[in-house]
Amino acid sequence: MTHAIPVVDVFAGCGGLGEGFNALERGGKYPFDVRLSIEKDVAPIQTLRLRAFYHQFRGTRVPDGYYEYVCGKIDRDELFRRHPVEAGEAKRRCLQVELGSAQAHDGLVSSAIRQATANSDDWVLIGGPPCQAYSTIGRARNSNRPVDDYNPDTDVRFELYREYIRIIATHWPAAFVMENVRGLLSASRKDQSIFDRMYSDLAAPARALSLDGISVPHSYGYKLYPVAVKPSRSDGLPTPSDFVVKSENYGIPQARHRVVILGVRDDVLARPKTLTALPEKVDAEKVLDGVPSVRSGLSSQDNPMNWVQSINDIVEQGWWFDIDASVRGRIDAALSEIEVPQCDRGDMRFLNSGSTCEYRRDWFEDERLQGTLNHQARTHRADDLWRYIYAACYVNGLDRPFRISDFPPGLRPNHRSTESALNNSNFADRFSVVPKDAPSRTVVSHIRKDGHYYIHYDPSQCRSLTVREAARLQTFPDNYFFEGSRTDQYGQVGNAVPPLLSYQIAELVAELLERNGQPDS
Repeated sequence: MTHAIPVVDVFAGCGGLGEGFNALERGGKYPFDVRLSIEKDVAPIQTLRLRAFYHQFRGTRVPDGYYEYVCGKIDRDELFRRHPVEAGEAKRRCLQVELGSAQAHDGLVSSAIRQATANSDDWVLIGGPPCQAYSTIGRARNSNRPVDDYNPDTDVRFELYREYIRIIATHWPAAFVMENVRGLLSASRKDQSIFDRMYSDLAAPARALSLDGISVPHSYGYKLYPVAVKPSRSDGLPTPSDFVVKSENYGIPQARHRVVILGVRDDVLARPKTLTALPEKVDAEKVLDGVPSVRSGLSSQDNPMNWVQSINDIVEQGWWFDIDASVRGRIDAALSEIEVPQCDRGDMRFLNSGSTCEYRRDWFEDERLQGTLNHQARTHRADDLWRYIYAACYVNGLDRPFRISDFPPGLRPNHRSTESALNNSNFADRFSVVPKDAPSRTVVSHIRKDGHYYIHYDPSQCRSLTVREAARLQTFPDNYFFEGSRTDQYGQVGNAVPPLLSYQIAELVAELLERNGQPDS
């Protein structure tokens, strides 16, 4: 390939999937160029445009202004004023529109794709429709709603994947990568398997559109491949479970299991290879230990002294002497180590104390970034601080996840969901500690609501993960800045595809297209 292959990223979020394609380097060249990212929400679009600006300088020196902006020394307008050409290109490459809306169907999206791909036959489509409707957790929550409040048969999110089909059948990329949650395999609508329908539609997009009364002037079929394993059936066809990628097998410090479908246009003659599993999994501590320590905030009367006192108040609670002596001893030891960190609560933009990373420093670290971005701890209630330090000490040496039933009765949350969590397995792990010596649980968008699922393993910090720590588990480079409120930032990180996994998928696609027309070895 002598020129970079255009890539279009739809339902792009903050750009995790696109980052892997943009970052791929082979023989000193970049095979892919994400020319267009489509996203509907404001904060992710701002993040995408800043990252598109950053990538305008790949292969050359990123300007000092970028680092001045992310550390808060100049504003965004000043950064873009200094570099108007790159800023204009970044804005053009990030289209804010809701796929499926009338605006999207009014020629806006098709025109943008034609411009981005220059009507080339060889381009790549990436992205996945919003996954809440397919998520097993989301379906569990929805099932608890009144029947007249939620009906999967009328949930429009189930149909958003057809916008993906529409783009394929209109513009015919040489390959596409669709990612979604594992719950897609068990989701159904109107008594029909969503995955089976999606598989059929992706394999024959023109036929799928014809069922909606839409005709296309010409059509291709697509061969659908898993990216992690070879098809397991004796006839060479994949089973649904073949499409599940277990990210922790590929150097991601997180047990994130997702469905990934690689579609290859039927005139592309090469067959893709599969990801290479690594011999060892990456423990969470290998990416979190080098992030500066910060303290959580207090929901009321927050200051460093009150924070320390509130945590130490755990020994004054009526249930303190009812807990297991070994756990009480570990909490006592943690209390003796609690002090206000040098960085205090951190900062949403920048800290003077920089991060290091034990794992893949070449990927995460940037020597020009003299600090840590998006690293400010949440505020918590005092009783949640007790729960966090208790859980972090309780799991020390435990060979199973922490459960809400592990709290002493007096420490259990006074919430209507607590009783149901005690009586059945739904959300029994509502409070969960990130393990030091294993990959983290999946980072999901729920992290934007509270941090109970992501308690830091260090009891002396007594808090949930920051945005940057969640981004480390998701393998975003440290110089990747997330725009918007802290809640926005958490949501962007939780919804993303790990860029380091995307990088490996991009390698498969690049290698596939390089071999197009050559006999398979």
